[in-house]
Amino acid sequence: MSDEHCAEPWIKGHNVLHEPSIRSRDPGKDNGGYVIATFVGPRAHDNANRVLACVNACEGIATDTLEGFSRGFLAMLPDRAHADMQALKEQRGELLAALEGLLPLGDCECPYERPNGRAASAKACADAEAAVTKVKAIIAQGK
Repeated sequence: MSDEHCAEPWIKGHNVLHEPSIRSRDPGKDNGGYVIATFVGPRAHDNANRVLACVNACEGIATDTLEGFSRGFLAMLPDRAHADMQALKEQRGELLAALEGLLPLGDCECPYERPNGRAASAKACADAEAAVTKVKAIIAQGK
């Protein structure tokens, strides 16, 4: 399947019979764009709204990708996002612990003797300490 469809966002319009239609957004056309679909029947407006919402929500996702989704895939995204967030929080905790372990307890001095070694080390330590402080503040806020 190709992705040579009209670019999103699509917009809702009406045809000459006042039936709801979906159009591409093309400011160069007098009627606001090319007619993509016209809806008829007792649920025409609701069906047009649903198709329009789905198409615009999927902007940027390849058609092949969408066709590969199983039915109800989008409904499970909040659960998946929650699980991903939990995993990221765990990883953040591990990285914070590793970063804190790298910070020396006393002076933050460079163990290597090289040009600008002490200055570079001091900056790296200051950056690490700032990152630790920032992450701890985020954790304290419950995020």
